[in-house]
Amino acid sequence: MYRSLQSACRPGSPSFDVRLTVRTPDEGGLLGQLRIRDDGKRSDLAYDALGRLTSVWMPDRPKAADFTPSIKYTYAVRKDGPSYVRTEKIEKSGTTYGSEYQLYDGLLRPRQIQTQGPDGGRLVADTHYDGSGRVVKTNDTYYTEGAPTTVIFDPDNADVDAQTLTEYDGAGRTTATIFKVGNVEENRTT
Repeated sequence: MYRSLQSACRPGSPSFDVRLTVRTPDEGGLLGQLRIRDDGKRSDLAYDALGRLTSVWMPDRPKAADFTPSIKYTYAVRKDGPSYVRTEKIEKSGTTYGSEYQLYDGLLRPRQIQTQGPDGGRLVADTHYDGSGRVVKTNDTYYTEGAPTTVIFDPDNADVDAQTLTEYDGAGRTTATIFKVGNVEENRTT
């Protein structure tokens, strides 16, 4: 293994950031990173073999004291459903995690985000694309029953409180932006 030490001072700021990076010599894979901020607080970061962030230990949950991570990330690229990134954040109890799923379409564009909501439900927000890859519809966050999952939830437009639709001409220029509440047009900008 080899180690590298980086330090940085932001222009115009007395802030100082020190990072210690550990890599394997044969593959150059990133194993971990230690960050010490100018206020002396330490955060530990862990990565998988592909260099993706997998765990974060914030200063209040030090890795050296055998705490579980403050944040955990899980990645999945699938053929039989949407690819996703699962983010688990430690709850106030310090023993359980809350989950959030960022779901991606077949071209790895953000498609839907699902987070834990009140009363065992979930909060969901959507982005829809046309065949040219332009955003044609976004649903602002709405509530639905059930825990966050790796399956795309398809709401009834009448149940979405805030929805923005975008129309384009043949040259790909925006011709209208439409705001709807409960599938009823409230505003149109052309």
